[in-house]
Amino acid sequence: MSLSEEDGALIGLATLGREEYFRPPNLIVKKGSTEPAARAFSKETLLKLFEWGFVVHIREADAYTLTPNGAKRVAQMLLANSTLTPLEALEAILKVTGGISIGKTEDNRVMIRVIMGSTAFVAAENTLAEAVTAVKTKIDQTLTR
Repeated sequence: MSLSEEDGALIGLATLGREEYFRPPNLIVKKGSTEPAARAFSKETLLKLFEWGFVVHIREADAYTLTPNGAKRVAQMLLANSTLTPLEALEAILKVTGGISIGKTEDNRVMIRVIMGSTAFVAAENTLAEAVTAVKTKIDQTLTR
């Protein structure tokens, strides 16, 4: 799959941890420190993503991070029409959203809840693989509208 520079930057930003931001051209900003990033992205690319609503500029850090819409775009790239197994899809969802919970229902089915932006996607099925597949399907349907 060929990615645009903008989509590559979004995927790169999705790999940042909590309280980590990207400062062009290639720095990860953490509380009180910086470290080199694996890839470089131009300020122009980040400004395009800002204009499109996919990233936000954190003034205090003079750096960028994903918005919920940016995270949705990354999820769309990772999951839409993918050949990922259900567990690989779950791993991809976790990397992008960080908002996921797995539990059991009263009738002992596996329940998965994924939060993307302000939307919750919930599925309850007999097995983890079935629940992941159901959540992935719901997310795919929303992202392709």
